[in-house]
Order: sequence, then C-alpha cells, then structure tokens
Amino acid sequence: MTAPQSPEPAAPEVAAPLRPETCGPPRPEVEHGLLPVSRVAAVLLVCVLLAAALAFPGLGRRPLYSAGEVRVALIAKEMLERGDYLVPRLNGVRYYEKPPLMYWATALSYRIFGVNEFAARLPAAVAYVGTVTVVFFLGFTLWGLQGAGLAALLFLTTPAAYHLGRFVSLDALLTFCLTLSLLGLVRLLPREDEPGSPFLGPLLFWLGAALAALTKGFIGFLFPLATAGTALLLYRQGGVWRRLRPGLGLLVLGVLFLPWHLALAWRDPDFVPYYLLNEHIYRFLNLRVPLDYERLSIPAFWAAAALWFFPWSLLLPGLLRRLPAPAALPLLYAGLVLGFFTLSRCRLEYYGHPAYPALAVALAGYVLALRAQRRGRLALGLPSLLLGLLGVSVGGLSLFHPDLTREITSLVMTLDGYYREYFTKHPEQGFFFAREAEGLALPFAAAWLLAGVGGAAAAWRRRPDVALLVWVLAAFPAAYGLEQGIMLVSRDRSQKEAARLVERHWEEGARLIVAGTYEDMGGVTFYTGRRTEMFRAADGDLLYGWQRGDAPELFLSEAQLLEAWHSPARVFLLTQVEIEPPSPAHVLLETPRHRLLTNRPLTPSAP
Repeated sequence: MTAPQSPEPAAPEVAAPLRPETCGPPRPEVEHGLLPVSRVAAVLLVCVLLAAALAFPGLGRRPLYSAGEVRVALIAKEMLERGDYLVPRLNGVRYYEKPPLMYWATALSYRIFGVNEFAARLPAAVAYVGTVTVVFFLGFTLWGLQGAGLAALLFLTTPAAYHLGRFVSLDALLTFCLTLSLLGLVRLLPREDEPGSPFLGPLLFWLGAALAALTKGFIGFLFPLATAGTALLLYRQGGVWRRLRPGLGLLVLGVLFLPWHLALAWRDPDFVPYYLLNEHIYRFLNLRVPLDYERLSIPAFWAAAALWFFPWSLLLPGLLRRLPAPAALPLLYAGLVLGFFTLSRCRLEYYGHPAYPALAVALAGYVLALRAQRRGRLALGLPSLLLGLLGVSVGGLSLFHPDLTREITSLVMTLDGYYREYFTKHPEQGFFFAREAEGLALPFAAAWLLAGVGGAAAAWRRRPDVALLVWVLAAFPAAYGLEQGIMLVSRDRSQKEAARLVERHWEEGARLIVAGTYEDMGGVTFYTGRRTEMFRAADGDLLYGWQRGDAPELFLSEAQLLEAWHSPARVFLLTQVEIEPPSPAHVLLETPRHRLLTNRPLTPSAP
C-alpha cells in the first residue's frame, strides 16, 4: 500500500455524544497542501519497526502451550504432510470448525522455515504488524499524519494486539482482515465535495471481508456489512450503496470465499449443515456440540475486554463523552463487534479483539481534539492519576499481601478459557505458578506508576499527546512482563518436555498414546512427529470426525489400551492427572496438569 497523497487535516472538532445527527461524513475539514511522501513513510516506518520489535524477537523461544496453538500448528502440519489443502484434519480426524486461511498461511511458513514454533507463529506476527500498518492509514485518512502515528502507537502497545502477534491463533489474522475492510469503508465515505477513490475503497472493503470470512467464518461478513448498513442510515447519503459497488463484492466473494466452501461441500455433504448450524448459529446460542469451553458472563466479558485494551480503556469514558465526529464510524464498528458478542450466549475473552484497532483510531482523534482545544488537564490528567493509583495499589499488594494466589487465579480465569474450564471443574486447584507470577507485579506497578505521574504532569501542561506518549513508553516494559507471565503458563501447560523424554527413550516398536482431551496434549504429536493413538479423546475437537468413523485405528477402547499396556512393546502414555492410569505405571514426568508414564521400567543403560 502506497502512502496517500492526502492533505494534512486540521485538528478535529469535538462533537456531542454519538447520535445520528452528529455523525457527519468521516473526513474532517482540511487545509490545502500536500504532505511529502517521505515524511509519511518515515513515520510509518517507525511504527512498523516498533511493532516488529514487539512481535518478532524470541518468537520461537516459547513452546506451544495452548489448545488453540497446538490445533492450528498440527492442522497446518498435516496439510503439508498429506498435500491435501482442502480438508483440515487434526491427528487424522476431519476438523470443520473454521475455514482454512490461517492453516494455509502456517503451512506456507512451514515450507519456508521448517516445522517449528517460530514458523507456526510467524503468520500471526506478520498479521499484527500488518494491522499496525492498516491502523496507520486509517488514522491518516481521518486525522492526518499526527493522528496516523498516534493511532498506530496506541494499537501496537495494546496487550491484546502484541499478545496475539506472538500466539498461534486465527484472531490476529481475523483482526487484520476486518481492519482492512474498515479502512475500505472509511475511504468509501468521503465528503461529497472531496474526491474519493472509486475503486480502492470498495476493493479494500470487500477484500478484507472475504479474507476475514475465510479466516473465521461468517462474522467476517457480518461486521463490515452491519457497519456499512448502519452508516448508510446515519449518514443518509443515497449514493453510498452505489459507491460500495456490490458487483465488485460478488466478484471478490466468488474468487476468494466460495471456492473452498463449495469444493468441501461437494466432497463431504455433511460439511454444510455442521458448519452453518453447529459452528455459527448454535455457537452464538451456546448450543454447540460439544460445549468444550467455559463462557464468560457479560460483566466478565467486558472486564476482559478492558484488561486486554489496558491502559487505553481508561480513556474510553472521555471519548464517549466528547466524541470527535469523524470517529463515529470506527466507534460504530467497535460497538457492533462488542455488542454482538455481548448479546451472544457464547462469550470468550478474545472475542472483542477485532474492535481494538478501531478504538485506537478513535482515541487518536480524541487526543488531537483535546490538544487543539487545550482541554487536556482533566480529560487525561484524571485517567493518568488513576493509572498511577493502580500502580501504587498493585505494588502495595505485591509487597505486603501475604498470598495473592486467589487473586492471580481469578485474573488468569478471566483472561484464559483453558484455566477457566479447568478451575471450574477443579475449584480446589489454583494457578500453580502464582508465587512466581507475584514477582511480575512490581515491574507492572512501576511502569503504571511512572506512566501515571508523567502523564498527569504532561496533561497539567495541556499536552495530551505527550501524556499518551508517556503511556506508550510505559507499555513496552509491561509487554515484557506479559511475555514473562506467558512463559510461566507455557511451563504449566506445554508438552515439549514430555516429547523430549519420549524421543530420548523411544525404541523400535514403541507406541505413543494420549489419554484425555487430545487438543490439550496434542503438543506431544507436534514435537515428536510420532503416530499418536488416543484414549477418551473424542469428546472435544475430534467429536465430529470420530462420529463419522475417521482414523478408527487411532481411537482405543479401554480393552485395547490394557492390551497395549501389558504387551512386550514399550508404551508411552501422556494422560491428564485426573485419569486413573493402568497398572503398573512408571512415571517419567509429572506436572500439575498431566503425567507421562511408561509401561515398563527404563533399562539402566538408557540415557
């Protein structure tokens, strides 16, 4: 994408709260004169380099640790090994829950860089840096160069953004595609007296929507079209639908979205009813089979959204009170995303992530308006003081509270669905590494305290942009602290050490078996590359394919497990701790969540 030759907008006028009559077209009044391309490119390059500094260093250092990471990594690996890029499979079993775009991207990364953690996470990291770029151009379109850089900085330091950029999941790519579609819509709605691109806006709109739908299903169409439809009503511009170019949309739909869906429906008639009903309608109603997740309540969902957007969520009340008119469209889009999942009966902590780029763009305009009107003392001074107070509170708790295990466990349950499900089933358990996590509280507290004090000082001098830059600087040590916390989680949940032991003691004729929910322990398959049999593993992601007879030789009955266990062959059994193992069993590794056992003692000569 080349830098647009757009005039530098003046600081936006602050409007009243969002109402139809205040939702003017998305571009502010501008002064004439062109910005040098080199200046735009220089600011964009700084933002991209900062995002890359958060995304890429040590990308492969942390092992795969979550069911989501393992699932995507294994499906892409199996696509590459089979040479079948049409049917997603997880350990030989059909997996139709999501479309294939992220699997294809990961398989391509494997082909270039080999099968490893770095290659598995690279597509998400690229998507994160790409989203920062799109946010920059969104800000440029609405607010000019200063707003572009500020919006990009706000988004790239959002915890949800850089966490997803270092995590194997579909949501980083989904957020990129939806933000690209939003950029197209913003460019699609110029003032009637200003020129707009007749093709670029519609192309970006439909391209982003189609790729989003190819990443995570029909919500990829829902949010862009709902935003566009609502904007048509609010702006009351009859020519908007014509500028949307629905014919171009049908062409993009036919080229990008339909081929995979039609080909898979042709190969497997069961695909369409399962995909449409179970994975879209029933999931929204929380009637999906199986219900292998623990949903959040509405207050918990909003609390998780605020935490993943922290500290920028502290500024949202002020934004809603004094909304810059051009921010109405991004704010409308963010509200539709968060509102949809609030109404849904299936709410997970990461569902609000696609709203954060739009919120960052809206906040950038809000800060520029405050600076233009020299009103930053209270608008940013109070949130800065609140941030500093939070730093003092967290620091005080970490120093003087005798045991924060319960509070840390509650926080982990809010931000991570795996632990929410596990601790709901095992209320007597707590986060095993809570004591070590307490040590991370002080760096967070120091960062927030310094950001609060510095931000309040800048706000008092009526420099809201400087206040936010202080917050941005404090976000980098906070990002480091979050990464260290994720390292603790990976030690608790990864199967990399178990896989290392399996490989060390592997012998001819040995067998590898997983007992329990396969996706929670499938990392052993990724790291060993061994054929993995399963016991009691069909009640999660594998249920659909198991019911249709996929890979029957890999699913063991209790009698088959016992027969294998008492055979002369070496058997490695990776099992969840609550499952009673066969006897006799020799423990090779035990963690809070799983055990690695073998059926015969290791020989003395084994290394």
